[in-house]
Amino acid sequence: MGTSGRLDMIVVNRYGSTALRGEDVLGKVETFLIGKTGHPKFAGETVPFRALSGVPMVLPAVPNGLRTTLDVLSRRHNVTLDIVMEVDTATAMKDVAISGHAFTLLPITAVAQEVEAGVLSACRVTSPGIRRTIALSLTRQRPLSEGARLVVTRLRLLVSKLLSVT
Repeated sequence: MGTSGRLDMIVVNRYGSTALRGEDVLGKVETFLIGKTGHPKFAGETVPFRALSGVPMVLPAVPNGLRTTLDVLSRRHNVTLDIVMEVDTATAMKDVAISGHAFTLLPITAVAQEVEAGVLSACRVTSPGIRRTIALSLTRQRPLSEGARLVVTRLRLLVSKLLSVT
């Protein structure tokens, strides 16, 4: 016996500065190198992409938008990424970074509390930067329910507040 559901909306990370046609851009965030506080990599506020060569990284498994973007940038800039672990969640990526066993790449919004607490440090990746467009896509198969419309309204407010903090 299988179950099927309806997907009314989805929030996605698009890498680059544009969303797909029909998606609503909620905001844009930069990608940061994230690691245990005190590591020499965090001497400045930014780190050039080429400096990621050989750095032990924990990243999402393929297929993933970040991995696709990193593969393209690595080839283009002759950078060899050292992916020592693949995990499925940002929480797992943060846990590994906190342990000091590897670095990861996340938006600052994903680690703001840990950075504020002094557990993690963050440097914005530059030359090139890796920009994420946070986009909302709504179903076109049917009208949204009143509940779904309420969720969309609250979601827009929440994302706006979250992104204005960074």
